[in-house]
Amino acid sequence: MQKVQKRKLTTTLAVTGATLASGMVATATAAAAPNFTCEATAIRGAVLGQQLPAPVTANAGQASCQAASAGGSSMLPAPLGTSAIFARTTFSGDTPQTQVAGAEGGLADLRLLPLPELPIQAQLDQLAGRIPKVEIPVGPLAPLLGLPASGVITLDVSQALRPLLQPKGELLRIQGGTATAQARCDAGRLDLTGSSRVLGITVLGTELPVDELVNQTVGIVGGGAVSLADIDLTKVIPQGIAPELIAAVQARLRPLLQNVRIQIPQLLANVRITPGRQVRTATRITQTALDVHIDIAGQPILDAQIGEASAGAEGVDCAGTPPQSVSAAALQCTTRRLTLIDVFQRDGRVQLYGAADKRYVGRTVDIFFKGTGRRVARAKVLQNGTFKTTAALPARKLRGTNRARYQARLSTETSRTEKSLDLKLQRRMVVESVRVSSGKVRISGTVVKPLARPMDEIEVRQRVSCAKTKVVARVKPSSNGKFSVTVDAPPSQLAAVYRFATRVRKTERNPKTYPTFTLPRYVDLS
Repeated sequence: MQKVQKRKLTTTLAVTGATLASGMVATATAAAAPNFTCEATAIRGAVLGQQLPAPVTANAGQASCQAASAGGSSMLPAPLGTSAIFARTTFSGDTPQTQVAGAEGGLADLRLLPLPELPIQAQLDQLAGRIPKVEIPVGPLAPLLGLPASGVITLDVSQALRPLLQPKGELLRIQGGTATAQARCDAGRLDLTGSSRVLGITVLGTELPVDELVNQTVGIVGGGAVSLADIDLTKVIPQGIAPELIAAVQARLRPLLQNVRIQIPQLLANVRITPGRQVRTATRITQTALDVHIDIAGQPILDAQIGEASAGAEGVDCAGTPPQSVSAAALQCTTRRLTLIDVFQRDGRVQLYGAADKRYVGRTVDIFFKGTGRRVARAKVLQNGTFKTTAALPARKLRGTNRARYQARLSTETSRTEKSLDLKLQRRMVVESVRVSSGKVRISGTVVKPLARPMDEIEVRQRVSCAKTKVVARVKPSSNGKFSVTVDAPPSQLAAVYRFATRVRKTERNPKTYPTFTLPRYVDLS
């Protein structure tokens, strides 16, 4: 069952210069995941009852999401005018759990051109025919007209008032109408999001709210009362007057019309604008920036959807499979292809442990020390994707500072350098040993004093997905800060990730506590 929502418009308009300059550009790359879908459209619908030509779309009708773009300027027929329209789709990621399908469509500036260009002449003629005739007491003109002094003269002023029935200006202008949609996996579930934004809506020069439903009748010409004092008398036709007397009568009419006002009938346009329409199913979302409908006296002028984007997935396993190795677990939730897993001090040396993408097996990783900017160690990436090495301890004055940080770097064949995050040597809580036996994982470590008073529990958190963890145990450290805990190894996994969290005091004298964490500990369960 579909669910339709109206949402506040929140997407930023973006039109690339390259797209606009080309007039019409279309590019596409091969899709990597057949189960994700995406599509974008700039504008579709009908103008003056005729369907718009083939809409500008990206990745339309494709079975899988691909990166594609299309757009340009001056691509819509009169009476529509626009500065730029665009549609584009994006796709990234290597596995279903990291892939993102996106779509964006819309326009920079759309105008319904000046009203005189609209084919509404028949409606204007009908409107002129509805202007009432004016009856004027003839007074001193009676002898000239051969009428009794009590008689009246009937005047047809429709031609004289016709200029008031000539519409001016744009009926509609829409600035920056854009819709976006995205499909991705998050915390083991398919996440579908959509948003839209409109920078401005103007009807006959009046600004309307951009995030509210508009459904109103607008008078485009006529309406109100006007004085006949200054009309073109040569266009006023006296009724029942001999043709040879019309010019003389017209010359004498102005004093008689000095205080006469007449009501002008209106030509009405129905304007309905619906922003932020969203249609959602379990596997797909479609976002529209604006639905626009305009008719004048029942004649359809514009019926269009501006900015439409959709994204979804069919059969994608967002739960995914658990990482099959420590190196895969270490790289699963980052776009980096090189990471340091741990840095700690033991036996008078700095121990360094990390992981790299399997493509770098056999390559050499350089370890740099932030305090000096120098390379302090090297290691080779092993067949399982990990690397280990040691380095000399830094100067004593640096060991406990933020400058005592280490970073792994690896030069690739494309002259690009892969870099890990830098890790601090000394931390307030560290894991010192991990043992796996008979489906149990035993992890030991130390919380560095001063401890919280009273002693704070340590939470043992297991990573379930890149966005979710669960607490699998709680333990209190001993008075010297040592702790040890045993948890069940997750079934059917070859690697698991744990992290510990607690609170400590900054100094002995300050009772205030603050949170501290271990680095993630990647455990080989094979």
